[in-house]
Amino acid sequence: MAVDLNTSADGGSADVEPAATKPARAQVLNDDRWPDRLASAMFAFSFLVVVSTFIPPLRRYFRHYDALSMLTIPIVPNLVYAALLIAMGIALRRRLRAAWWIFVIWWIFLPQLVRIASIATGGSLIQIGGLVIMSAVFVILWRARHQFHAHGRPRNVLAALICFLVGSAVVLLLGTWLVSAFGTTPDLPTATLHVVDKMLGDAGLVRHDVVRSPLWVTLLLDVMGAAVILTSTYLLFKPPPETKTLNAVDEARVRTLLRSFGEWDSLGYFATRRDKSIVWNTGSAATAQAGVSYRVIGSVSLASGNPVGDPEHWASAIEQWREKSRANGWSMAVMGAGERGGAAYAEAGLTPFEIGDEAILDMRSFSLNGPGMKAVRQSVSRLQRRGYTTSMVRHGDVDAAHFDELSNSASRWRGDGGDERGFSMALGRLGDPLDAQCVLVEAHDAEGN
Repeated sequence: MAVDLNTSADGGSADVEPAATKPARAQVLNDDRWPDRLASAMFAFSFLVVVSTFIPPLRRYFRHYDALSMLTIPIVPNLVYAALLIAMGIALRRRLRAAWWIFVIWWIFLPQLVRIASIATGGSLIQIGGLVIMSAVFVILWRARHQFHAHGRPRNVLAALICFLVGSAVVLLLGTWLVSAFGTTPDLPTATLHVVDKMLGDAGLVRHDVVRSPLWVTLLLDVMGAAVILTSTYLLFKPPPETKTLNAVDEARVRTLLRSFGEWDSLGYFATRRDKSIVWNTGSAATAQAGVSYRVIGSVSLASGNPVGDPEHWASAIEQWREKSRANGWSMAVMGAGERGGAAYAEAGLTPFEIGDEAILDMRSFSLNGPGMKAVRQSVSRLQRRGYTTSMVRHGDVDAAHFDELSNSASRWRGDGGDERGFSMALGRLGDPLDAQCVLVEAHDAEGN
């Protein structure tokens, strides 16, 4: 989780209280990072699997029941297995309950049964160590199971199953042909079994002296199998889209809170964008004292600016946002938070990064005079000599025809017909009656364009 902290109108650089000085109870309540830790472990194992796939000594070592597999999870030097670990790591990081069950059954329970059976028949001390270590991991996972409460969509299962079956069929057919054409095999069924064996990481279904295939064929099969696994798991664990956007009731409440507490964030007005969503601290706009404005991009719930409303209720609003993000498997991020907002997000467990300061000009005292403004004075003088002028007006004083003219002029100036972009944020609309108090600055050249 990360907060990109852009200091806003409420002060200078961010100074978030270090985690070590926070109350111990607050740290316990907000320490929901076990999914991230488990995902990082899966990514580390996947990296090891990829390395061992391409380094012959490691590949030969891990093809036997090595000490690391006895102590932790099985290591299979195969790109398909690496893709499976990566996909599982992503699903665990998204806190999916299904991923928790799969990990517990496939990487904890089944290997533990093998260890118990081996110990019962005189297994090594390493097996006993693995039984103790993975039992401790299971205890941690069981205590942290409530952190994996995101649910996928049932329709994803069908899409993932179709992708897996079709992709596997393609790999089997193409792999059988490649082995038959470029390798040595007694017959097609044996070649197909060889392909299946390679997909499973040399499970021993076919003896190496019976079927042989070139290295490039094996690598190609691994890459295709990994692509099938990654695509299928992406479809299976694909997060649900956010379909709820700002409605009239939400927007009215946002505007009310901005009038009362808008001075805390100069970017707060962008919370009125109607393609964004907002989650309230009370769950209802009618009784809300604060809210977090966000938009879902891919699997990330991206909030912008400080929370809206009374700072005394920001913590509860952030907690509601956190709960909704966790329930949907979204990662949490913030852009453009001010110092006070960044501190509130940090208190909720996010990590702030200072990326800049906001320049605020007091027009009552601003002047071009002075030695430090020489470069600015020269730029202004140069534009004035060329006949450039500027004017400022409230949106409420501009008629619809002039707004249309401005939109056409802006489109011609951009040249590509793309969206209008702001320096830090954009409102996404122009000429809305509710934006009557917004300020419009027009610049014209000597010809009036």
